[in-house]
Amino acid sequence: MSDLKSAYDLNYVTRLAASLGAGIEFIAALWPMLEGLEMKARTIALADAVHVFHGSSFAKSSGAIDVLFASGDWTGFDAWPLICVVERHGLDSPTESLQFLRKWTPVFTAEFAIRPYLHQDFDAVLAQLIQWASDENEHVRRLVSEGTRPRLPWGQNVKAIDENLEVILELIAPLRLDSSEYVRRSVSNHLNDWTKLHPARVKELLEGWGDSDEESWVKTRALRSLVKAGDKDALRLLGFNGAVTLVDFACSEQVSFPGYLEFAATLTNSTASDIRIVLDFAIEHQGSHGSRAPKVFKWKNLKLRQGETVTLQKRHAFKPITTRRYYDGVHHWSISANGSELARAEFNLHGVH
Repeated sequence: MSDLKSAYDLNYVTRLAASLGAGIEFIAALWPMLEGLEMKARTIALADAVHVFHGSSFAKSSGAIDVLFASGDWTGFDAWPLICVVERHGLDSPTESLQFLRKWTPVFTAEFAIRPYLHQDFDAVLAQLIQWASDENEHVRRLVSEGTRPRLPWGQNVKAIDENLEVILELIAPLRLDSSEYVRRSVSNHLNDWTKLHPARVKELLEGWGDSDEESWVKTRALRSLVKAGDKDALRLLGFNGAVTLVDFACSEQVSFPGYLEFAATLTNSTASDIRIVLDFAIEHQGSHGSRAPKVFKWKNLKLRQGETVTLQKRHAFKPITTRRYYDGVHHWSISANGSELARAEFNLHGVH
């Protein structure tokens, strides 16, 4: 987010002032307020400044923004502070504001802006979203799914969404067959959110879906968090079934930092049919006080014919990274197939400074 805040620099403020017909006073008052702020905070400050410039009248500020958007010169992140005006200052005019968001969500997604309206009057906005779900514009249809995500990144949490799981699922489920991948991707991300809150209900929903290309694609992405966690039901829904036999395995006993953990496994399909396997490995890292925190990594997806045997090898790097601090000591390594642990071993990491 800090890398993106440069989108709203002095050049942006100057351009915005010129487009609004504001003078140097607008720039002089606004720019010092933005310095030091991150992107979302700058977005809010810009939106508020635009609204105040129009006498704190939403009718005037939204009218001016309508003209700017119609020019075609304000799109993408350039348009976010302008959309944000509706998010922050249009709640007293919900009908006009929602129509504004529908009209201009193609210039910048209105997924954040619609959240306060869902919080204010969930039923009224839901009625609007039901209509938008069949809108001819893919951006509007995506807004239906993206705007109602239970855990929208950067978005306001809406208690009414959490309390209306079934209503929301009924709203977005038909969009899994949408002609636009842009919309289907939103549906998959939306359902992935729900798997962290109501995993059993999402799996039940997906169980009843067909196997069209569109549904299979959405289903795979929707279950990604459960698959990463080794959820057996999620793996089964994606066609990963059957048990594999671990014939042999090996794992380094010592790893010098920086260096590599090396391991191998020989697997065989001793069942009476072909099987599909998701093979994962996990590292339980030594913590600062002796605790171990597990981290799961994807290794390989396999299809094994009846009686087929395969040997796999891998190296896992231990090197300085910004997202983890390593400690000397005993670590644990394990491998699992379709969510079932097959083997576990210990190794000693040393040389960390």
